[in-house]
Amino acid sequence: MGPSAPKRNITVQVSNALGAPVTGVDLEVHVGGNLIQTIPKDNKEPSRIKIGPPDAPVAIVAKLREVDSERFPTLAPQRQDLGLSASRCDFVFRGAGAPIVLIVCAKACEEAAVRATCDWFSPNTFSRQNDTNIYREGIYLHGNGPTIRKVLIVTAGMNTLNANSVTTQALISFPQIEHILMSGIAGGCPNHQKPPEHVRLGDIVVPDYRGIVQYDHVKATLENGQEVRKPRSHPQEPAAAMLQAATQLDTGAMLGERPWETWINRGIQVFGTAARPPNASDVLYAGAQVVPHPNDPERRQGQPRVHRGAVASADILQKNPDVRDMLRDKWDVRAIEMEGSGVQHAAWGRGLDVMVVRGICDYCDHNKNDAWHHYASLVAAAYTRAMVETLPEEWFP
Repeated sequence: MGPSAPKRNITVQVSNALGAPVTGVDLEVHVGGNLIQTIPKDNKEPSRIKIGPPDAPVAIVAKLREVDSERFPTLAPQRQDLGLSASRCDFVFRGAGAPIVLIVCAKACEEAAVRATCDWFSPNTFSRQNDTNIYREGIYLHGNGPTIRKVLIVTAGMNTLNANSVTTQALISFPQIEHILMSGIAGGCPNHQKPPEHVRLGDIVVPDYRGIVQYDHVKATLENGQEVRKPRSHPQEPAAAMLQAATQLDTGAMLGERPWETWINRGIQVFGTAARPPNASDVLYAGAQVVPHPNDPERRQGQPRVHRGAVASADILQKNPDVRDMLRDKWDVRAIEMEGSGVQHAAWGRGLDVMVVRGICDYCDHNKNDAWHHYASLVAAAYTRAMVETLPEEWFP
């Protein structure tokens, strides 16, 4: 038997936009115009391929498995024709990396709203070893190209303990996560005497530098034989990157740019029960008396107003307007909810910060009901998408 024909050694690597190796790829090897083999690449190490004869024209095609290349053109198969002296072949797929944004919801309607604002979400749920959380992956397509921005979606259930536990586990299972948002509903803190600060049903509340106030962190004392509880929380600052993103959206709004309104309108087409309830159902009470909403020239008919201020969080279903107004006046609280501080504590343990985005569904009083839940969930999800799209393209793998 004669000596075997000489072969070329070709090293092939597939990476995302940040240079991290990508797996789940099929490498097609073409020699002399013919497909001679398909090599699966399922680990992060470069693939080393022997190809012969050495003087034949060689091409390698990299295909990501189970990718809709028409919907995601940056993930379409790539081909490289190699010169006779080439010994290495590198492919870069922008958008092929793992999600770096985690979106935490508390209720099913909140996750439905987030999914309704995605261009795509994974048809099946998935988890990780030793992780009881159930996840979905979503994709926002942004700009020309378009840029793929992946988000990891998880629902925690109500209260701070659930939110803390689910977020902690998610950050263990997905250590690449860099940004955490909590998207969902909250009670609003109206102030009819100050129209610019008057929060109404269907509005959006996003923290400013004051962040989250954990108002069930209290000091209990006796005064005149009565127990008095005094909040002693210090506001937890929101994530710096998301604070910058919200500021960019504020600036754009001054110039008439409100991208969240586009996602609200599109989300309603998917999440049919999230249409805005009639204005007649937005009734504010002071005791048994109806309080008229003030005239606000900055408010746009049929659209949410975006408020910036602190968000109060506690394991309390708040239905006491006196406490609501105390939090509003003491810390400039614009919304009250039950999960944000739990997510914040989990993030703090990993050296991360959180941003909460809240759609207003009630006024934290005895008249609260579920009529605005779906719409409030949707406006929060729409603004959440707008924030993620404001982050620099270069951050996403």
